[in-house]
Amino acid sequence: MKFHIRNIKASYIIPLILFIVSFFLRISLISKGPYHSDCLYLALQSQEILTTHQIHYLHGLGFPLTALMGACFIWLSRLFSVNDPVLAVNFMNVLFGSLSVVVLYLCVEQIFDKKTALFSGVILSLNPLFLALSTFGNSHILSVFFFLASLYSLLNYLKNPSRHKLILSGICLGLFGATRLQDLMAMAIPFCFLLWFPPHQLRRSEGPANRSWTILPELSILSVLCCITTCLFYFPSWIKGASSIVSYSIFDSVTRHFLDYLTHPSLSLILERFFTFFASFSPLEWLAIIAGLIYLLKSDTKLFSFLAIWIFTFFIFFGNLIFSINRHFTLVLIPVIIAESYFLSHLPKKKFLPRRIVTFTFTFVLVLNLLRFYPTIYFRHKHALLPDFFTWVSRKTEPNAYIIERDHSLFIHYYAKRTPLAPKIKLYTQGHDILKEFKGKIDALLNQEIPVYITKYGILYRPKHKFRKFMIQHYAFDYVGTKTVEDWHKGCLKQVLVNNDLLRIRKLEPLP
Repeated sequence: MKFHIRNIKASYIIPLILFIVSFFLRISLISKGPYHSDCLYLALQSQEILTTHQIHYLHGLGFPLTALMGACFIWLSRLFSVNDPVLAVNFMNVLFGSLSVVVLYLCVEQIFDKKTALFSGVILSLNPLFLALSTFGNSHILSVFFFLASLYSLLNYLKNPSRHKLILSGICLGLFGATRLQDLMAMAIPFCFLLWFPPHQLRRSEGPANRSWTILPELSILSVLCCITTCLFYFPSWIKGASSIVSYSIFDSVTRHFLDYLTHPSLSLILERFFTFFASFSPLEWLAIIAGLIYLLKSDTKLFSFLAIWIFTFFIFFGNLIFSINRHFTLVLIPVIIAESYFLSHLPKKKFLPRRIVTFTFTFVLVLNLLRFYPTIYFRHKHALLPDFFTWVSRKTEPNAYIIERDHSLFIHYYAKRTPLAPKIKLYTQGHDILKEFKGKIDALLNQEIPVYITKYGILYRPKHKFRKFMIQHYAFDYVGTKTVEDWHKGCLKQVLVNNDLLRIRKLEPLP
């Protein structure tokens, strides 16, 4: 009994160390403020849940569980006299980012061994993209956590079948869908493939003829539990008659933001995003990933196929969406890191190149790669430029002023305490009628002597700067001041600092 207990305690040492190191790394880099609009929106919607005791949905597909988890962390933070909702949701990702490292370790241990699992945990913890996303509020980290929890339960079930493991996997898969529904859609095919064709490491001792359940009932149980769990989080919107939130968002993404498969622009965009995603890895890691996939192809075709389908599905689906950036491919980190870890733990024995030297060198390369992006992540820990800018705007403008800005209406409301004003411009189109209607609103405000301001960032609406030309043609501008902001549109690993001017709009003086 003592030996058994000692083994159990020893099995927790590595996951515990991984969690502690990952947690302190992330808490030391936690963002000072909301990195972008979605982060602030998550914090405010989560706060509304506590205020109204009703679920509030986020952009796009709603992400109800993400909002609910944010509300839980805001409530917990208040118990410790921390009343900043943004800091609370930032801490949420610090915690779940650290937990995801541990769950990945447990998943890989189920498939391979402790050495491969340790490599995977360390690589995920130090990956710049995953680390950056773990320091501010967003839905991607929760998505990774709940998917890995579902994957771990399924791997457990495949290895030692029992009904409760399959049920737990289905519930976690539903929680994954309630966190990011589009990620669940993308993972449906690879997840089904894993159940249908488990790797040889997970093959059960009993033959198919002796199994009490066949694959189709297993798949049905997973699907039903997943759908029920996900739908429970959308049920409040349905009883309010707002069920169109999901159907409209899916339709909107496919029709307006989705490119055609296998066309030249589509393939070019996929390749561009493929290389942008892998920019978070070092060249040595690229070689290790390729070698790991080759090793897996030779040793376990089914596991290789599972990882390859996973990667392929995500890049085909999200790579075709116009607005996708590297954070939309966060789940692709998992199969890539598994392949990389498999190679490192199965290095061929060479007298002239001992494994310890290779392991040390590779760890050193991981740290060096992280240091490339560390200043960017650390900068957000020390500075919150967008909140600073709009707090400054509140000092430079009148209380009844209107502010024209791009993508930052929430910042204007929350930090500047002013009224945002923006044309009904869709993401990629600008109609003349829309601009004419917007001019009428500005003219009405100016006629009432209500001050209207615009920022340099706000005037540069795309495409082809049509909005900028329109504004310059109809109005004059008085310079108020300049302050630096951080543009988040290029992704969390690319720091873009720009000077944002504040300008007051006035009518053009009639020509003499």
